[in-house]
Amino acid sequence: MRYSLSLVLLSVLLVQLPITAQSPGRAANKQAPPSRREPVKLKRSPKSLAMGKAFAEGKLPEPARLPRGNVDQQAAALAEAVSRSDDASTAALYAAILAAGFAVRDSDGSLMQTRERGQGLSLDAWDIAATAKLYGEDYGVMLSHLSDAFMRGVPEFKDVPVADAVVEGLRAGVKSNDPSVRFLSRFIVELGKNGEPAHDLLGKVDPTRTRLNAIQLALILNRLAADFAVAERNVARLNYSHSNSSSIKTAAAIWQSPCPTNDSQDLILDYTSLSSTTLFGILTNRLGGKIKSVGGAIGIAGIVATVLKFILSYSMLDVEITMDGE
Repeated sequence: MRYSLSLVLLSVLLVQLPITAQSPGRAANKQAPPSRREPVKLKRSPKSLAMGKAFAEGKLPEPARLPRGNVDQQAAALAEAVSRSDDASTAALYAAILAAGFAVRDSDGSLMQTRERGQGLSLDAWDIAATAKLYGEDYGVMLSHLSDAFMRGVPEFKDVPVADAVVEGLRAGVKSNDPSVRFLSRFIVELGKNGEPAHDLLGKVDPTRTRLNAIQLALILNRLAADFAVAERNVARLNYSHSNSSSIKTAAAIWQSPCPTNDSQDLILDYTSLSSTTLFGILTNRLGGKIKSVGGAIGIAGIVATVLKFILSYSMLDVEITMDGE
């Protein structure tokens, strides 16, 4: 079940890969006149080079200093800095990730965290560098495609308005009294306002015309995986309270283990903080007790996390295009 659902999600989401990954097509194979056959190597855009620098070097820059102002003003300023896609943009993204309450795990296992408790989530430094690179390469997914991926792959999602739930969650988040939730939601919204084309997730939203960029998608899927993990844990505990079977005991024990058993659990640092910062609860509430069966033993949280990791792995592709003659 895990792999079939993952494949369905990927088949829908990867349709939106940037055009630089697509085949040059038949036109590129046409033979040019001998006098004009001079190979031309297409140059990468300054945006792509700047946002891919950390990934190429294997190290994130130091996070930028938080701008002055309240949470909303800080999120807006950092989103604008990221959208410029210059040499300072990845540092601004790093600062925003920390301000949103995530901990960042370096390659040596050390954690950087600036908000106590925060989201209760951690991201690998590699994830941030990969996301920045995809952002520079203009990777994006229509909100309608994200919704369709779940609705096509999981029968239980058929009547759940995923696109509406994402928007509703973000709109509630920008009004939250929790600074981590508020910053995360506001940052995602402000990235849309600074996008090309721009969109406002707090205004009238047409999912078929609303394109989520790589950073928005990564943050939404990470938080969504975490929300599903909380719901699955609650279902496991509820089942355990009504049964003493060994299978229920095993399911409950998994959530107490200090060793990660899948990608979603590797994301989670603190279930207490995680439970108090749920952003997309409407989805988990609609699924109710079915949530544990949706993704099989691995759970829907693990599937969402796996899909995101696969999307981020696309950043490892290094495409060079050469053309003959004119």
